[in-house]
Amino acid sequence: MFGTDSSWRQGCLLAEKSATTLFPHSEESQNAPMFVVVTHDCDILSPKEKKIEFIACQEISVCSPEFVGAKNPRKIHLKFSNKEDQELYLELQQCNKISVDKGDLESVSADLSNFYLAENEKDLLKQWLAARYGRPAFPNAFEARLRKDIGKRKKLEDEFRKKVAPHANGILAIFFDLNDSRYSELEDGDPYFLKIIFAYDAMEGGPSARKAAESAAIEIEALFASAFDDTEIILESCLAVADTDISLAALRRISQWRLEHLSYEAKS
Repeated sequence: MFGTDSSWRQGCLLAEKSATTLFPHSEESQNAPMFVVVTHDCDILSPKEKKIEFIACQEISVCSPEFVGAKNPRKIHLKFSNKEDQELYLELQQCNKISVDKGDLESVSADLSNFYLAENEKDLLKQWLAARYGRPAFPNAFEARLRKDIGKRKKLEDEFRKKVAPHANGILAIFFDLNDSRYSELEDGDPYFLKIIFAYDAMEGGPSARKAAESAAIEIEALFASAFDDTEIILESCLAVADTDISLAALRRISQWRLEHLSYEAKS
């Protein structure tokens, strides 16, 4: 079943009947009756790996721009399709992982759904799984300044979220460049010098993605200008940049500011 000719791969969706058989009374099957394989392909085929890891997921009506593109490390929306061009949208959360012995899968002849992920969606799933442990940590002092109050019951991080959200569909990623203060906890009165990049997909997104990124950059630049003085955060630049114009050298210097930093994840 899990030999070299196996059809089991990362991103496959467990057939509904198999899910019901494997998890008849589990909390996962009651609350999220669909299961996506997240174990790496090599581990699925390896006889040394005894378990297959799934994420229990929920069907949703449509993918939200805030949770596509691996923007949030805790939650992702993915589009599955089948040969009849039917589409299925699912929400996956990192906290809903569950491991199953390969022997248990073989004993019930577990089967896969006829819905599958396109290659670009598979790539997003891989990025999202890796981002859980690979996302950068920013200085606490810097994050505290981004959470400052800028009005009655209003925090800057919430305003950042509100201003970026309408343009999220055209934005691949947000990058912060803190220069030499990337790992520094600065004292009050000592400002962080910040550059912000709104990266967009030049090939797939085209002019509409560029416009979305430019609009977000303009709004965030105005927000920072009104919120911070020169003792807190000095915004040196805030630009929309095509992904094709971001070099490997730049990626080694800058850090992705994932949407979860700004409370994009639904509050519970």
